[in-house]
Amino acid sequence: MIVAAATVSLAQTGPEQQPPNVEVLSHKWSKISILSRRDYDNVFDPSRSSHEEREARKAQSTRYAYEIKVRNTSDKVIRAIRWDYVFFEPGTREELGRRRFYSPVSLRPKQEKKLEGITRYAPTPIVSAKGLQTERVVIQCVILSDGSIWQEPSFTGSCNIDRK
Repeated sequence: MIVAAATVSLAQTGPEQQPPNVEVLSHKWSKISILSRRDYDNVFDPSRSSHEEREARKAQSTRYAYEIKVRNTSDKVIRAIRWDYVFFEPGTREELGRRRFYSPVSLRPKQEKKLEGITRYAPTPIVSAKGLQTERVVIQCVILSDGSIWQEPSFTGSCNIDRK
C-alpha cells in the first residue's frame, strides 16, 4: 500500500496540489488509428485501381488517446473532472506540452473509473535533447453532486465544459 501511495505521489509531483476528493491511480497515452465512416461502409472490390486503394487508406486518421484511472476519495458523487495531461523536461521541469480534457462522470465514493480523452494532437511537438520527457496528470477541477467545486488554486480557466 505504501508503494502504491508513493507511485501516485510521484505522478502528481510539482506545485499543483492533490485534490482532496480524487486520486490519480495511473495514466498513459497511446497512438490510435480511426477509420472514417467511408471505410466502415466499404466492401472489398478486386477490380478497384491502386489509386482507389490509396484513397481508401488515407481515410484512416491518426488520433492520440490519453487515459487516466481515478478513485473518488470523497463521500460525495463526482459529476465531472477537468484534467490536463502534461509533458515536461525531467531536469528543468520546463513544460513541453499540455493536453486538456473534461470528463463528465458519475463516480460514487470509493469507486474507480478510467477516463479517456481522444485528440488529433500528439503528446508534444518538442523533443528534449536531454532525453525522454516526463509526464503527469494535473487535476484542475472536480465538480461534486452537491454543486460544490474543488479547483486547483493556480487554475484560471472555467470548471465547466469548454468546447472551444
